[in-house]
Amino acid sequence: MRPWLVCLPLVVFAGCPRTDGAVGPQGEAGAPGARGEAGAQGPKGDKGDPGERGLPGVAVLVDGGVVVGPPGQSVELIAVSGDAGCAFGGVRVSVPDAGAVVVCNGQPGSPGPQGAAGAPGVAGAAGPQGTPGPTGAAGVPGPQGAPGQAGAAGSVGPQGPQGPAGAAGTGAYGEESFGFAGFTTASYDGLVDGGRPTMHARCGQQFPGSHLCHASEYVQSTSSVPVPAAGAWLDPSVKPDGVFTFDGSPVFGRLASSTGSTEMSCLSWTYNSVAGGGISGLRVNPAGDLGITACSGQRPLACCNGTPRTTFAGFTPTTTPGATTNGRVGMHAACQASFAGSHLCHAAEYVRAMSSTPVPATGAWVDSSVNISGNPAFDGSPTYGRKTSFTSTDRSCLSWTTSTSGGGIAGTTVGPPGDVRLLDCSVPRAIACCR
Repeated sequence: MRPWLVCLPLVVFAGCPRTDGAVGPQGEAGAPGARGEAGAQGPKGDKGDPGERGLPGVAVLVDGGVVVGPPGQSVELIAVSGDAGCAFGGVRVSVPDAGAVVVCNGQPGSPGPQGAAGAPGVAGAAGPQGTPGPTGAAGVPGPQGAPGQAGAAGSVGPQGPQGPAGAAGTGAYGEESFGFAGFTTASYDGLVDGGRPTMHARCGQQFPGSHLCHASEYVQSTSSVPVPAAGAWLDPSVKPDGVFTFDGSPVFGRLASSTGSTEMSCLSWTYNSVAGGGISGLRVNPAGDLGITACSGQRPLACCNGTPRTTFAGFTPTTTPGATTNGRVGMHAACQASFAGSHLCHAAEYVRAMSSTPVPATGAWVDSSVNISGNPAFDGSPTYGRKTSFTSTDRSCLSWTTSTSGGGIAGTTVGPPGDVRLLDCSVPRAIACCR
């Protein structure tokens, strides 16, 4: 309070002169007056200017890495204590709780020694199986392993039901379904290893299903194929009465015997001399006629493909002399055991089958045949049948009951060249089986 303001009332009430005088010294201050009643609240003053922002909080790193500061706040790390190698000026860190550890950003110290390995932890539970990946490309097959040992043979299963009936046959008993297949491109003389079966096989190799023609068969085929200039080999034929023929008839068959003064198949194709003792070979000439010639000539083969009803099943793997259990019945049974549905061939039946199967070296048993005159026959006419009667010249080892020969008793056989002949009943031989 200014002195002149204090003095003014005193002047007025004490009778101070109105003329202005010099100002006197200030008096002592009076005792304060009693506090007056509170006045009414004045109007709200204007909002003051915001104050200056305070200094940031401080977190202190002590003892080499423990942060001391208010939990849950973000503070500026500006002071370092206990680790002179750390400098955090201006770095802000979050202090989640007192005692949190902060990594120093100074130069890394030297690594300490490696601690001992801790004990392995308990294996965790297996997680769920993942989704299978795509299938990979197939690898290169490995080498084939060595074959394993053959297993033991299984037991024979029960017989199955009867199958459906086969296609109807031709009904041919001989070569009624005549047909000419052709002439072989290769030529041969009258000496052939294996005889007549080999001649059949050579035709079959060039013309599947064919065989060496016999004369009547070729004639009945009425072939228009030109005959090679040298002619072509074929077998002679036989009439129902057993006489040879070069003509054609359904009742004429193949002449297979290799005996007689008029032998015409080079001893069942085992001979190739120029001439000798009535031995010759039959050929068809370029004009289509047939005639005999020396066995030494080189000629192709005339091949036919007529199919007879009779077929050759095979030779039994075991041998027997002329005497068998149950005689002829036993011979049929032996064939049946080796080739289902077969029986002992008789001579004409074997010849009509035109087999190319090689004949065993000792020959094979067949029954004797009989011609239309009732005489024994060795050839293949379709009119010939099985001879079973005993005669003074028995040819089936007394219906396959004796192993002794002599006195007109012998056994009919097919020999290695494919011819039919009589042999001793005492020698064990395979059995020729037909169907």
